[in-house]
Amino acid sequence: MICTKCGHNNVEEARFCEECGNMLSGGATPPPQSVQPAYTPPPQSYAQPYGQQPEKKGVGFAVTSMVCGILSLVLSCCVPYIPFILALVGLILGAVSLHGHRGGKGMAIAGLVMCIISLIPAVLVAIMGASLIAALGL
Repeated sequence: MICTKCGHNNVEEARFCEECGNMLSGGATPPPQSVQPAYTPPPQSYAQPYGQQPEKKGVGFAVTSMVCGILSLVLSCCVPYIPFILALVGLILGAVSLHGHRGGKGMAIAGLVMCIISLIPAVLVAIMGASLIAALGL
């Protein structure tokens, strides 16, 4: 006898299904058409292989811009030419990061601000150094 609930084929004398315990009727019945719902694949946004992280946007330019801004700000009063170069590199990388809509927008903005602020004393130190060299006649 076939169970109407789970479709298990039981012996003819059985009153209850051996598989699910459902009470069996006297006559043989066909198995149910669908025991489980059909499988539907997940949407494409969730179809990542197990353990693989979703693709992240790069934050390397933003981090480098911020580091260059910090270094140029710290060194702007002590060293004459290195902060100027660091500030220019930081400005370029921060602008590229913001323009390219990459990750780390806050770090890119912080790097740009620090680079702009550090350019002022770096330019002043460079001008004073050049005028000192010119005054000494070297």
